[in-house]
Amino acid sequence: LDLDQLTWETSYFQERFLEGHLGLEETELVGLAQEFAGLATCVAGQPLRLLHRDFQSQNIMLHEERVRLVDFQGMRLGPLTYDLASLVWDPYVDIPAELRQHLVMRFAAAYTECNADQIAAMTTASGMQRIMQALGAYGFLGHVKGKTDFLAHIPSALRNLRLLLAAWSVMPKGAGAPALPVLTRLVNSIEQPES
Repeated sequence: LDLDQLTWETSYFQERFLEGHLGLEETELVGLAQEFAGLATCVAGQPLRLLHRDFQSQNIMLHEERVRLVDFQGMRLGPLTYDLASLVWDPYVDIPAELRQHLVMRFAAAYTECNADQIAAMTTASGMQRIMQALGAYGFLGHVKGKTDFLAHIPSALRNLRLLLAAWSVMPKGAGAPALPVLTRLVNSIEQPES
């Protein structure tokens, strides 16, 4: 998952969710491209590791008391915290904030090349990236492919994106971490049922 693929994810979010699902016009999205480029650069700058690429609850199975991963055809090298963010910010499961924080800190304790604050910031950036990809997918699958069941996951994903943006706004970040005022304003202005 490189810079081009991360940039594609946020373009997909813009095209399939903001424009395709919400019906926003390009004039309402001015400034997003620059923010998306900064976020993609920030996430792409993480150490690379082998990723599942779709590491979320529906792809983790229990078979004969052993954990099995499915849907791994997208496996590739990518940002250190992308799979972690996919799991702890999974729109299909309501993970309590305390458990989410515990899992991120447990990961940070096992990865000694960065401190806990760095891992938390990387996970938050990866989480925003991943949730936007998921929202783009829900828009595409729901409206283009006619798989309307995916639209039911939009409120949860949107709630997670709002939480991530709020955390990002107050989080100590390293050089090159982008401010995201346009994205924050847009996401916070979306009227969406919170069911």
